[in-house]
Amino acid sequence: MKDDLAIFDIDLNRLEEECANHSSIVYKYTKEYELVKIELEEAIMGREEIEAGISSLIRKAPKKYGLDPAKITETAIKKTVILRPKYKVVIKVIKDIQYKLALLKATVRTLDHKKSMLEKEVQLHGQGYFAKPYVPSGNMKEAVDYEEKKAARKRSKKRKRKESEEYQDEYLKGMMKKRRGVDK
Repeated sequence: MKDDLAIFDIDLNRLEEECANHSSIVYKYTKEYELVKIELEEAIMGREEIEAGISSLIRKAPKKYGLDPAKITETAIKKTVILRPKYKVVIKVIKDIQYKLALLKATVRTLDHKKSMLEKEVQLHGQGYFAKPYVPSGNMKEAVDYEEKKAARKRSKKRKRKESEEYQDEYLKGMMKKRRGVDK
């Protein structure tokens, strides 16, 4: 199953290959989808032929199928047809084909989604989104030092803000204690 899902993956290092191969993959699965649709239509026609054949046999010899010839109705014939093993086999085949068709439809829809994702990835690539970091000064040590100092300043501001909040909390607690003492 894992190999089946590989067609949906996008290799960002090979976008040109992904784009070039995508249309042939879509064609392959769309063609298969259309062939399975034809297969389903043929299976449905086969079911209708079997249904007609069995109901004809039931009309000719209703006693053989457990029906009273005097009280034979279309509903009784249909219910008897449904119980025949040959009819059950055809229904199972139709259900299997419908399942296969649903999977192919989902595959084609997912490949359409992959197409739009490829378009977005190519757009991001064109904008340099996947580019390596650029150091304008050319001196990597200076850039690293700058980033370290920037991070240290940020930590320092955060610590000062925390200390200030703690001081304010202590001040407010003290004021509340004094106020309670005055109110008594």
